[in-house]
Amino acid sequence: MTSYFKAIRSAFDDRSIRRGIIIAEGQLVACQTWIEGTFVREFTMSPAGPLPPNGRRVIFDLINIFRFDDQGRLVEEWVRTDYRSFLRQLGAEGR
Repeated sequence: MTSYFKAIRSAFDDRSIRRGIIIAEGQLVACQTWIEGTFVREFTMSPAGPLPPNGRRVIFDLINIFRFDDQGRLVEEWVRTDYRSFLRQLGAEGR
């Protein structure tokens, strides 16, 4: 997963991460997440393979669920995203 986020940092300038609704219960935390940035360099790890930049502002919409252990350390993360919208913004719709 580290290489995926390295690819995002490399491909998108002016990145920001925003959180929306956050719900916690026991050892689980769920939240809305938006990663936003300007697509200025090749995105080597897109869901459709490497893509050339298109200069557009992109918003990547996610739902994260985190599980923590008894010491409060993150031990698992599950992520759901709208890849169709993401690929459309990247200029790769239909790939």
